[in-house]
Amino acid sequence: MRTLRAKLLFLLIFSALTPLLIFGGISLYSFQASLRRTIQNSFYEISLRASEEISLFLEHSKEILETLAMDLQETNLNAQQTQRIIENYVIRFSQFNELVIYSEDDQVQQFSTLSSPNRPMPDTPLIEKALEGNFVTSDTYLSADLTPMIWFLVPMNYDQANSKILIGQIDLLQMWQWVSDIQLGKQGYASVVDVQGNVVASGDPHYKRAILSTEEEVPFVGFPTELPQVDQKKPAKDSHTKMIETAQGTSLFSMKLISKNPYWFLVFSQPRNEAFASIRAISKFLIVLTGLFLIIMFVTAKLVNRYLFLRPVNQLVAATEAIGRGELDHQITDLGKDELGQLGRSFNKMSQDLAALQQTILRQERMTMFGRMASSLAHDLKHPVKNIESAAKLLKDHYDKAEFRETFNNVVNREFSRINQFLEDLRHLTHEMPFRPKTMDLVQIIQEVLESFQSSMRQKDIMVQFLPPEPFPNLRADPDLMRRALENLISNGLQAMQGHGGKVTIALRQENQRVFLSVQDTGAGIPPKILAGLFEEFTTTKNRGLGLGLAITKKIIELHRGDISVQSELNQGTTFTLSWPLQFG
Repeated sequence: MRTLRAKLLFLLIFSALTPLLIFGGISLYSFQASLRRTIQNSFYEISLRASEEISLFLEHSKEILETLAMDLQETNLNAQQTQRIIENYVIRFSQFNELVIYSEDDQVQQFSTLSSPNRPMPDTPLIEKALEGNFVTSDTYLSADLTPMIWFLVPMNYDQANSKILIGQIDLLQMWQWVSDIQLGKQGYASVVDVQGNVVASGDPHYKRAILSTEEEVPFVGFPTELPQVDQKKPAKDSHTKMIETAQGTSLFSMKLISKNPYWFLVFSQPRNEAFASIRAISKFLIVLTGLFLIIMFVTAKLVNRYLFLRPVNQLVAATEAIGRGELDHQITDLGKDELGQLGRSFNKMSQDLAALQQTILRQERMTMFGRMASSLAHDLKHPVKNIESAAKLLKDHYDKAEFRETFNNVVNREFSRINQFLEDLRHLTHEMPFRPKTMDLVQIIQEVLESFQSSMRQKDIMVQFLPPEPFPNLRADPDLMRRALENLISNGLQAMQGHGGKVTIALRQENQRVFLSVQDTGAGIPPKILAGLFEEFTTTKNRGLGLGLAITKKIIELHRGDISVQSELNQGTTFTLSWPLQFG
């Protein structure tokens, strides 16, 4: 959006559609969440009702067998009467395909129907376990006519010496039909799975074909990827409807325990895309509707923008460009009585006020600059004049002593030289600085500079520590410029200690043919925001002064092919470090 027209168009669309989009987004999210919960709850309710129906079928079959076993146990019936009763139970209850009474001692078996001696029977371990007084169920299997079956073994003891069990062959075809009738879209199916994770019954055609085509157990592959199988020692718990990742993809999954003997549970699984297809369809419809509304709003806003905003905005843009070129007398024609017209009139008044303000600012800037320069000149020249005044007072009292007269002469010459040097610094801001390097004694220069500050140090009770290394070799540098740099750093250190007391430490060392000179004070420190531009012209932390000292010092060190650095901490002090080669060409 580089043009104002585009921004205004965006503003109109944004202001109109933002509430709608926010409301629509929240509504769509709430609708999707509510519909998703409804689908999941319905999914779980269906699985709950189906599991209860299957569980009731199994419990009812078990209760019938237990009741029959109790009746046979408590009545003294002969074999013919017993045979007639179990035959009647098979005829009366459709879930029983066959009933068998098995005797432990004489291996006598009574069958509800007459058939060949090769009729199927439960495995011997199951029979032995049932004879111990336990209710036992077998694994599911297919009969000769491909009907799913399961054995229920119920203990019935006539006396302790002759244990018997009632064995019922349960027809699971009705349970298969119930499971197959459960409708979960086109790709969702219900399955009954045992504790080993094998399919007992399923509405999925894949499992139906697999079970009918082989005698081996068919594993259920629809479990979550993090639960590939069910351990009998840690049986699966009921699972409310949730989304899981399976080997077949993401599915809506629900698992409900049916019975613990046999240990079966009902599993519902439906692909996510099919389960939530209605949510996606409604969401797409709302998104398309929102998109159409957005297009209508865009076209409408563009037309409004062209006829109501474009002309006055173009005039305002042209007027702004004219003001930017310095044409403060530029005026805008009347734009009407609306807000844009009021803006045009305000713009015309602003241009008139800017012209008057420009003249006022120019006068004030000149006066401010002149005042600051005058104040800074007085401030920077005050120190050498003060040194001359102090030396003159000492000379008055000790005029008859030759050494005081000599000291006075040296101080006057040195301070006048500093005044001349200060005036030269002002000129050096825009001109090249004279650079005359020669062999010099840096220790002597430092001592001379410290001597010129003795009076100020005594007045402020400031202690100076300088222990020159011995011996320290002569080096090649410009003594005048080096003296000027030292004076700037020491003067800054003294001014940084605003009250009485403090310490200035000067350290000098030589390392790897380079000279390192540091000036450390215990003053107020320098604010971090000023440190970055501390060595630029007119940068100062003091109320007075032009801020030329550190800029001149940096320029001097760079002439000596060196550099300057600073470290400062508020209320702790500041350290300036100078570094330059011991000798250079």
